[in-house]
Amino acid sequence: MNHQERQVALVTLAVIALGAFVINFAKPGLGHPGLAMERRPLTNELGAIVREERVRLPAKVAGFHSKDAPITSIELATLPPDTSYGRKLYWDEEGFGAQMSAVLMKTDRTSIHKPQICITGGGWKIQKTDIIDIPVASPSPYVLKATCLTCSKMVHDPKTEKEFPHSAIYIYWFVSERRLLPSHSEVLWAISHDLVVSGILYPWAYVSCYAEFPSGREAIALVRMKRLISEAAPEFQLTPPNPKQSAFLQNSLPLH
Repeated sequence: MNHQERQVALVTLAVIALGAFVINFAKPGLGHPGLAMERRPLTNELGAIVREERVRLPAKVAGFHSKDAPITSIELATLPPDTSYGRKLYWDEEGFGAQMSAVLMKTDRTSIHKPQICITGGGWKIQKTDIIDIPVASPSPYVLKATCLTCSKMVHDPKTEKEFPHSAIYIYWFVSERRLLPSHSEVLWAISHDLVVSGILYPWAYVSCYAEFPSGREAIALVRMKRLISEAAPEFQLTPPNPKQSAFLQNSLPLH
């Protein structure tokens, strides 16, 4: 790490620390979420109602069927109690399926955790990490930038008693009232920056799309997942892209 990189790292840590101080010892104002909410119950894997409100993921997406999916008891026990959620399963006529989830913080930013922790905790090995572009047509055409994790592991087949290679793609991005960002490090900076500059704590959301499939079908799966996100995002994502804010954030500190 050279001198300039050390300076950048120190400034970043100082801003994040100052933001944490504002959260813990001041009374920051609370912004609005960047995702649409609805008054409908959300259940866990046992069918018990765990929330009376949830993120409004769309029931109808062109080319896909859908159904509600549960939030697990482990997630509910691990994340802060004021965290909001949304989750649905989507599948097409050819049998391809993906899970779309949303995790929305309120006042505790630990709701917005690093996705890699969950992926590796599930036994997956991350083979590749990319920042990808997803074209979205509404409310006006823009490109949604997201992080894409390509993962693999061996899966046991009970019929043949053998293991075979399985793959997964995990696409995620972050949404607030003011910004769309592809990485966790940028979100930490943005939360702290907003607190220090404006005294506002914006409720960030972490949106993800996840699919598993036999290895070798990664390219096909990615195309279908991008189409699903492109169609679904305008139905629940309230935040339009703001080039000026994105440029300011990217030019403030080189976080990558």
